[in-house]
Amino acid sequence: MKKCIGCEIEKDKLSYGRDIYKIDGLNPYCKQCIKERNRKRTPQQKEKDKECLRKHKIEYREELRQKAFIEYYNNWEKRRECAQRSYYKHRESICAKRAKKSRLESERIKNRERQKEWRNKHPGRFGAVTTEWKKRNPEKAAAHGLVCWSLKAGTLIRNPNCQQCGVGCKTQAHHSDYKKPLEVVWLCLECHGEKHRKYR
Repeated sequence: MKKCIGCEIEKDKLSYGRDIYKIDGLNPYCKQCIKERNRKRTPQQKEKDKECLRKHKIEYREELRQKAFIEYYNNWEKRRECAQRSYYKHRESICAKRAKKSRLESERIKNRERQKEWRNKHPGRFGAVTTEWKKRNPEKAAAHGLVCWSLKAGTLIRNPNCQQCGVGCKTQAHHSDYKKPLEVVWLCLECHGEKHRKYR
């Protein structure tokens, strides 16, 4: 139990916010008193506090950045676990948003420009990533290569419409079995992505 210096009532520790600069690590005012005090503040006082905070951020910019950097890497594992839990909890809505966004032509242009810029900045790394993937997935790489050569030779013809949703576009070859490389289903980008998300 702790006595609040505002309302002078003894309350349990859960009724107080954290303050690392105090001996007990708790704020001397209870949450209710702080809430009441904030409610009574005028818009001018709030604006003044915002201005002070802005000045503080500018003045101690490097120190704050260094502190945030250290805190970020100290809690790296915890943050990653939290992010993974959040992703799997909201996976369907995230995938739907990404699919909707990828259909916009403006977003596709942005993505192409971003990829082009990254390839120009890391010329050796782009090739290394592709080579590494091929080493890890030799069967998939062989199937992709065979599809490309068959399209060039004319033994395999690309369907101009997606075989799932029927939209007309430059379709992609989807393999349900990589042991049969020329047995493909022609899908648009969105449908192809959905198929692979199901397999994960």
